[in-house]
Amino acid sequence: MNRRAAKKTRIIKSFLMPVIAVLLIVLGVVLLTAAADDGDFLAWVLDDEGLLTISGTGEIPDFLYSPYSPWYGYRDQIKEVIIGDDITRIGTHSFLSCRNLERVTIGNSVTTMGSNIFLSCISLKEITIGNGMTPSSIEEYNQNVFFQCDYLENIYVSGDNTYYSSLNGVVYDKSQTAIVALPRGFSGEYVIPDGVTRIEDKAFHRADHLTSVVIPGSITYFGDSAFSSCRLLQKVVIQEGVTKYRGRTYTDRQLC
Repeated sequence: MNRRAAKKTRIIKSFLMPVIAVLLIVLGVVLLTAAADDGDFLAWVLDDEGLLTISGTGEIPDFLYSPYSPWYGYRDQIKEVIIGDDITRIGTHSFLSCRNLERVTIGNSVTTMGSNIFLSCISLKEITIGNGMTPSSIEEYNQNVFFQCDYLENIYVSGDNTYYSSLNGVVYDKSQTAIVALPRGFSGEYVIPDGVTRIEDKAFHRADHLTSVVIPGSITYFGDSAFSSCRLLQKVVIQEGVTKYRGRTYTDRQLC
């Protein structure tokens, strides 16, 4: 295989040692598979369209030190990521500085995430989250999972998720009576639908392009730091009927 052809293929590697490697050629793609003693198996392949697919079972580990992930050297070529349904965790810095990454699909078994997973993924616009997302996953989401993803416009949630749903790319609870997370790239005015009763902690955290919010009279609960670090937020319209903020009148403390 010449150098140009080899550049269009990627090596599949496991993340755990020791490994048993088998070199195969399948449809012109060089595959290196590996299995760990504990039964975990993870593999990755990057095609010539920029699609990075991570498959197998187990956890994607934390990548705390350079050169970070095995695909870090190809980070500028990655445009889309698909994480398989049997992967249970996404580790810290997994997709660090993938500056051309636009779309991510997270499989149904991912329940926990490390920090700064998508740090400096400045082109990331859309993410789809599977069935495994839980309240603890959302807590981790609000702890800098998408730090510096300033153009993230849509977060979609699988319809089979037990806890959460999405409405026009915004994360709500399953009954859509609580707003959970506005994507950081949302721009302009956001009108919370009538009937929503809760704004969860950090629901609008670091929505840097948000300029105004309309809060319906049905709201009975404002979470901590609901609008923290919204740099361009100039106007919050609170409609008649809203009287309480975490058990106090909302005028007793700041929303941000």
